[in-house]
Order: sequence, then structure tokens, then C-alpha cells
Amino acid sequence: PRRAVARLTVPTMILARAGDWRATQARALERPDCARVVETDASNEVERIGAALAEVKADASVRPAPAVAPRPALYRSYSPRGDGERLLRRGGKVTGTPLVLLHDAMSGSRLLETRMRALGVNRLVIAPDIAGNADSDGLAANADIAAYAADTLATLHDAGVTRFDLYAEGLGAVLALAIAQGAPDQVGKLVLDRPILPTDDERADLLAHFAPPMEARWDGTHFLTAWHMLRDAGMFWPWYRRSRAGIRWMEPEIDPVLLQPRLIEWLKGKATYAGFARAAIAADTTALLRVTNQALVLVGTDLTAAHGERAAAVLPQSELLVAAADTGMIERFLTKDLITAL
Repeated sequence: PRRAVARLTVPTMILARAGDWRATQARALERPDCARVVETDASNEVERIGAALAEVKADASVRPAPAVAPRPALYRSYSPRGDGERLLRRGGKVTGTPLVLLHDAMSGSRLLETRMRALGVNRLVIAPDIAGNADSDGLAANADIAAYAADTLATLHDAGVTRFDLYAEGLGAVLALAIAQGAPDQVGKLVLDRPILPTDDERADLLAHFAPPMEARWDGTHFLTAWHMLRDAGMFWPWYRRSRAGIRWMEPEIDPVLLQPRLIEWLKGKATYAGFARAAIAADTTALLRVTNQALVLVGTDLTAAHGERAAAVLPQSELLVAAADTGMIERFLTKDLITAL
């Protein structure tokens, strides 16, 4: 760092609190004329920084950045539902066919915000916290996927959304198919992003192990358990099959910066999250895949790809792509009449 300071060529302020030993170090640095030490204290820090910035003249050779499309703002609201509420995130334009985004199990709509901003430039985007997840209250413990579909539709109707396209991730794809089957006149196109659609052979094992109770423990170890469950989901399928047979042969999705928000959203609904996960796992996906909506199915190259491949093989109007979900690709699919427009 000292050598880097000596090579500076742009106006630079090195801030230091008066009386701090680091101020003494800063003053002793070998530095060019363009770099200076600005000492502050708690009472004048902002003013000293502002004064120093005001002395720096703009470079006439620097041109303003070109105008770019602003990212749509996202807003949160709650919709009353029975004895509880459902959280909704929404944003984008009010023109065009709205796009409803459904999150995966053990997750929440907060994890879809980046996708919402990217796809909300030309349409309204709206994403609920599915009942029992994150900031939405839960349904009855034995509710099936049809009940979750009806609840989600009612929440969307309260928000004034009655005709829409659907984007869904993971086990959210089961809910998307259930909504499309229950309200075929309201759903346009489907985008299934790395869907999880359990088969009859997988169902019993997943129901027994996939969504265990997550009860708070006095020593806080439930946080550690939850963290490792999410981390292992980025390396194994299912997350509890920690063996060679369960390895997802891909770049592990275990970045702590990405896992942390998912952990928080999941633990908000730790007492009720299992209801949706179990309903999605228990659903007859073979029957749900008989919907006639035009569908884009995106799969990766790991063990979960088989779910998407099966979906594309059964859905009558579908395109299967082995690729990461690209905003431009999704946009083209949603705005073109034919899948081949991709």
C-alpha cells in the first residue's frame, strides 16, 4: 500500500482522525503532491471532507456517462388473506403482460429482486412470498399444492393482476404448473428455471428428509444447522445426500454472500416453510405437466437437469435450453409469438 500511495497521480485525500495513531502514520507516508492527509474529528468530519472535495477541479476531458435505462424501483406491500397476510414485491411498468415470479422452497421473493429489476423494464413484475415462506403467513399444515395455487391467485387478484406470464425457480415450478392448470385462462407463458419436479420414485425419500423441522435451540445451533443445509444444497442433490452419488457436478453454489440472504429469508418462515415444500414434493407432477402453455425450460448440467428434461419432454409446447437464465433470452421468449424466435 505504501508503494501504491507513492505512485498516485490523481487528487487523493487520506482521511485520519486527529489524535489517532494512524494519523501519524499517514503524515509519514511518502506521497506525491496530488495526495494529502485530511485530519478530522467527530464534530467536523463531514464538513472537512466536503471542503476538500470542493477544492478539486473537474477534469474537462471527462465526458458525462451516457444515459442508461433506470432500474425499476421495487415496492413491498401486504395483502390480507384469512387470518394472516402475504407479502408482495412489485415494480416495473404497468403496460404489457405482467410477469409473476415464484421463488424456490426454503427461500423468499427477496432472492428474485435482481431478476425482477432486469425483467421489469418493459412490464409489471410482481413476486409474492409464497404462503408460509419469509414474510408471508402459512396455510394449514396439510394444505396441498392446489391450495397454494388458489392462495397465490387470490393474492394476485387483490393486487389487480388477473392475466400474467409466470417465471418459477426450483420447487416453485410445481406451483407455477398448478396455477397454470387451475387457471388456464389467466396464465400465458411459463419460464421454468432449473425446475424441481419430483418423480414417484423420489417422492417418499424427499418427504421424509427434505424439509425437517427447524426449531430454535437455546444455544443457537439451529442457525449453524440451517447454514449447512443451504450450503450442502449448493453441492449435493438432495442436500442431505452427501455422497458421491449426490454430487452436483458443477461450480458449487456456496458463496457466503449469496447464502446469507437466503438463510435469513428461510429462517423468517422456519415454523411454516415445510408446508409449501411438502405440498410441492407430494404433487402429481406428471398430471401437472399436461398444461398447454408455451414454456421455456432452463436447466443446468448437474443432477437436477433431469427434472427439466422430463418437463420439456412432456410439455406439449416447450423449448429446452441447457443454459443459465439469461435476461435477454427470457425477454425474447416472453415477447415473441413463437418459441423458435429464441
